[in-house]
Amino acid sequence: MAQRVHLEQGNKVVFAVSLDWPGWCRAGRNADDALAHLRDYAPRYSSIVTTDLATDDFVVLGSVAGNSTTDFGASRALGPWDDLRASPENHLAHVAVLRKCWRHFDAVVARAPAELVKGPRGGGRDRDQMVDHVREAERVYASRTGLRIAPRTPWPSQRTLLAEHLLSDYEDAKWPPEFAMRVMAWHVVDHAWEIEDKTPYPCAICSGQAGEVCQFFDDAVEELAVTRDRPHVVAEEFETDGPEQIRPRHEGAHEMLWSDVGHRRGESVDL
Repeated sequence: MAQRVHLEQGNKVVFAVSLDWPGWCRAGRNADDALAHLRDYAPRYSSIVTTDLATDDFVVLGSVAGNSTTDFGASRALGPWDDLRASPENHLAHVAVLRKCWRHFDAVVARAPAELVKGPRGGGRDRDQMVDHVREAERVYASRTGLRIAPRTPWPSQRTLLAEHLLSDYEDAKWPPEFAMRVMAWHVVDHAWEIEDKTPYPCAICSGQAGEVCQFFDDAVEELAVTRDRPHVVAEEFETDGPEQIRPRHEGAHEMLWSDVGHRRGESVDL
């Protein structure tokens, strides 16, 4: 089935945004780059929504001018498609996807260490700071839909209130329902992936951490070949001690590249 997307064109960045799958949204330097990133992240997003998404047929419905938030790195521009009401069936499906994104975020947080690998993305926040940021941002987003949630409302209660409000198919708010769910789901998913990407997962072979050299990954490249149906990481830089020995550095969950060779994260590998 064709995937309906739209483009959000900023001065520095372009977002490719799925209109049918809240949270499936990636940025690039230009439209082609953004669409390529959206396609690359399909398997990772599919694992959240438990649906295999076809990526061979993107239908770009149009483009909308971005704003300062777009160039900051977040999709926030309304388009003409947001004036259209989703069918009751699709509306229910989008709320269900948002709930799946929440569950995925919670699972990622539950297995992440308190201290994350530092980097430019996310302002150097650790796990608990990330959680606080996502929770409070979600409360602000709710206000854009006309729902006021009191500060310090327990997060499960906040989500329940928000889901019930979205299911009411409200009208006359700053953010239309489908747009609001796209923003909320993207924010939750993007930070879940950030936590994953900044978590120093050990190598499944030698238990080494990110940045270390795997001492057992020399002649075993062919034997470690895996299919694309599971997430794993392949190193971006290599050390060589000769033509027959290639020893990649562990990259932890960096970029979560979907390649045909590499370490299975958190799984044993038979050599």
